[in-house]
Order: sequence, then C-alpha cells, then structure tokens
Amino acid sequence: RMYEELGNLRERQERLAFILSRISPASAYKLASMNLAGTDTGLKKKCEGEMERYHDSLYEFAEKREMESPGGSPGIMVTIDSENGLTTSAPRDTKTIDTSGMPRFSEEYPSISQVIGRALADTALLVIYLTLALFGAVAAFSAYDLR
Repeated sequence: RMYEELGNLRERQERLAFILSRISPASAYKLASMNLAGTDTGLKKKCEGEMERYHDSLYEFAEKREMESPGGSPGIMVTIDSENGLTTSAPRDTKTIDTSGMPRFSEEYPSISQVIGRALADTALLVIYLTLALFGAVAAFSAYDLR
C-alpha cells in the first residue's frame, strides 16, 4: 500500500513537472518528438505493467506444470546435521518442466491514432510558439526605422 501511495505521489509530481516544462518550446518539441517516436515518458510504467503481467502468467504456468509432473520437489535439499555436517541432495529421477506451452512475452504497440493524439497537445503548443515568434518578428521589423 505504501508503494502504491508513493507511486501515486511520484506520478502527480511528474505530471506537474511535465506541465511546467511545456512552457519551454524546446521541451515541448522534445516531448512531442518522444511521443511520435514511441519513447514517451509513460513507456517505463507501461513496460513495468506488461512485465508484471508476464511474470504472473509465467509463474502460473510453472506452478501448473510442477503439479502435473510426478515426483517430489524439483529443488535442491540442503541438510545440516551434527553428525554428518552439511549434505545436499538433488532428486535426479524427476523430469524437468515441459516448456512447450510456455507463454511468450508480447508487447502491445499503440496505434497511429493514439501516438498522434498524445503528440497533438505538444504540437499545438509548438504552433502557438511559432505564431507568437512570427508576430513578434513582424512587429519588431515594422517598428524598425530604415533611415
């Protein structure tokens, strides 16, 4: 629960930081290009979620296959005894887990409309900055006395 609260606080701070950073045209350009390239700031969170889902499905698969396989525990047993000392034993007669039906990791890619939608706000900001710069240049040129 604490990790969830910490993650929520961090997410709010990041969101505020990105909103404030968009004041700079260079930052707005960088965020727009990152969104178009598919390497935006939400990529880390998205990948962590996908890896967690894959980990859960892989763990369920391994548990299911372990229950299906005959024999005891597939692990190594370590015994400490005062007479014999340290002994290890591994069950050699057990079969390995069949990995033929193992789930594969698959990454979901966003559609073109999603990518453009994410980059649209930053692109609109860039157009506004460009328009303001153009009007500023025209006004400065009009006010300049050629004599």
